Amino acid sequence: MLGKIIPALQTDEDLFFVIKAFAAGVILATGFVHVLPDAFDHLMSPCVLEQGIVVHSVIIGISLGASESPKTIKPLIVALTFHQFFEGIGLGGCISQAKFKPSAVAVMALFFCLTTPVGIVIGIGIANVYKGNSPTALIVEGILNSASAGILIYMALVDLLATDFMNAKMQNNRKLQLEANVSLLLDCFLIIF
Repeated sequence: MLGKIIPALQTDEDLFFVIKAFAAGVILATGFVHVLPDAFDHLMSPCVLEQGIVVHSVIIGISLGASESPKTIKPLIVALTFHQFFEGIGLGGCISQAKFKPSAVAVMALFFCLTTPVGIVIGIGIANVYKGNSPTALIVEGILNSASAGILIYMALVDLLATDFMNAKMQNNRKLQLEANVSLLLDCFLIIF
């Protein structure tokens, strides 16, 4: 949508590919570094301790809403803001390139904007009865995180990276390839460390 106003952000411009590569790296790293290890932790707990992006966003919202400790809430808000921003860019880029009708784009944007707040409301609603260490809660959260991580990884590799890196414009421009690869690796490095 901003590409209509800012020419450098149009879908056929080099900067667009670099930004999408960065966004794909955020999504990929989120799946591998944040969501998948949480899923393993929950499913391997001794207590038993997109729909993918929709599931992921709702789960993060529930975690934030159910959290009662400021030490937990502050880092979750920072991580949530960073990840949601770049996930939005990545998904927005795919939607923009798909040339959906404006009404479909509006519905998709609305869904993306509402998933985390809905999760927060659910989390606040269940905070008093939610037992995060119960075997049932750990299994459910582990399964949802596993599915979410898998879908995030798939989307980053197939829907974002493969599509852009196989694009003729990218294939014929070594400078753009280098910029996109550096952008992708830079955000993965930042998220990991």
